[in-house]
Amino acid sequence: MRKLAVGSSEADLHFQQLDKLRMVYEEYVKLGKETMPLLEIFLKELREDLEEKSQAYEDVMITAFPLSPVSQHKSLHLSEFLS
Repeated sequence: MRKLAVGSSEADLHFQQLDKLRMVYEEYVKLGKETMPLLEIFLKELREDLEEKSQAYEDVMITAFPLSPVSQHKSLHLSEFLS
């Protein structure tokens, strides 16, 4: 009878551990399906915004300071360094 009680206790402990792992796995799946795609969209929007602002900054610098290093190296964009 004692072996049965010990076995039952061990089985219960294993079940509790598996239940905790299940909850962690469900959170992991949720991150993969919901959070990550939203973050990718947000990152894309931020990169587009950065590109627009970098281009506007370069246009201002070229107009205001035609002989500046920025105007001489127009092919260099800040966004290129962040890719």
